[in-house]
Amino acid sequence: MRQKLNLNCSEKTVHRWLVSQLRNYPTWKDFLPEMAKHVEFSYVMGIDTTVLSIAGKRCHYLHVVDFPDNHIAYEILESRDAESIKMVLLKIKALTGYEPRVIVTDRAKELL
Repeated sequence: MRQKLNLNCSEKTVHRWLVSQLRNYPTWKDFLPEMAKHVEFSYVMGIDTTVLSIAGKRCHYLHVVDFPDNHIAYEILESRDAESIKMVLLKIKALTGYEPRVIVTDRAKELL
């Protein structure tokens, strides 16, 4: 990436810049309460997890949507256990009162 941008610095420096800039942007937790006022939810929730490697460390990306295409939440988790996922779902409920009637998953054991 730094070569494409013609930056004369290390990848570590670019990474530090990106991380510092991300702190300036709101997260899904900031947008969700306002979105809930304007969006009519279908109350069919889709949950998916994907394994990522960030700085050589194994992490898990959690993505939560309200079908067909309302993105509700995303989170980088250190572990993909049921308790971590439950905490994200409880944050969603606390911010919006959203309680799905149906949850669609890929049958991963931590989601069942």
